[in-house]
Amino acid sequence: MPLRPNQRLSDHWLMASNPGKRKKTLAVRRTANRETPQAKRATLSDVAALAGVARATASYALRGDPKIPVQTRKRVQLAAKQIAYTPDPEIARLMHLLRKGRPMSKRSSIALLSFEDEKAPVRNRYYHMLASSAEMRCKETGYSIEAIMISPNQMPARRLTTVLRSRGVQGILILPMISSRDCSTLLDWSQFSVVAATYTAKNLGINRVVPHHLHNVYLALNELEKRGFKRIGLITEAGDHERVSYAYWAALALHQQEGRSAPIPTIEFDRPEALISWCQSYEPDAIMVTEEHLRICIELLMKRERLPSTPFVILNHMNRQRFEGIYPYPEIIGKIAADLLATQIQRGERNFADRPNVTMVEGSWIGSKA
Repeated sequence: MPLRPNQRLSDHWLMASNPGKRKKTLAVRRTANRETPQAKRATLSDVAALAGVARATASYALRGDPKIPVQTRKRVQLAAKQIAYTPDPEIARLMHLLRKGRPMSKRSSIALLSFEDEKAPVRNRYYHMLASSAEMRCKETGYSIEAIMISPNQMPARRLTTVLRSRGVQGILILPMISSRDCSTLLDWSQFSVVAATYTAKNLGINRVVPHHLHNVYLALNELEKRGFKRIGLITEAGDHERVSYAYWAALALHQQEGRSAPIPTIEFDRPEALISWCQSYEPDAIMVTEEHLRICIELLMKRERLPSTPFVILNHMNRQRFEGIYPYPEIIGKIAADLLATQIQRGERNFADRPNVTMVEGSWIGSKA
């Protein structure tokens, strides 16, 4: 019996020696060699067909392009959700690299970078909401996530860079931190696309996404002014000026210079006696404070029986129902930061930016729910 194309020698011998088992033998072998088909991955064309739009329109809509009507964007996004569509970030990035003639590399992931020595004050609701939003957005756009928490001087810059590259990290999002630190020698930044959600990662020429602190404080001052408060105080601590890029002081100084509030100096909270002395000397009728310092300020001022007549305004209001303040939208900041980082990865933009940009998100006034 001649040997047919793609027929193994063992198949030929079995059929020749036992013709009666020919069909059964081949059937068993075909069944054993058959691979389980994989589910077809949803494509952009599938999304466009389901939403009833062109493929290019669907692409723009999923990127939130303002040229596409809001209703169309929502319809396309709903269609993508229904068929579990997630774009492949490698396709966009590799197509860009092909156009630029650059070499291709392996699958991308994004590292969410934080520091071990900043646990207590920074691990607040703002931090967690921003980090969760950024992680969710990265996954929606097809990237895997690496949560990286490091200690200062934990390992040499070369070693840390090698570890990140070995995990397929192409982009790094620096999460919020209160303490200002020089990050220039932490690792070889030229190997990654980088975005920071904080001002306090110093000596890095990178794009940043942060709250619009100047707008937020001025909004709080205007709200207090409308209610008749004229002696408005601001309590901070050493290091806050770098964390908010001096915006707290600038907004208060401008408000005072315009004659809209009394010239009460800002106090940097370092010891209880200083705060009590400041209250006694300037008698503020309203106090602006961050959430991190609220509890201790209340305890101190309650001892002086000033709490009933001294309202607090929280400049990073998150979940304090008894108090009013400014909500900074950490979930929006995290999403914008993730989108910006994904764009830099797809364009192959590494190292520091020639002209670093700062994207600022305006907050909103939140009234008391008590």
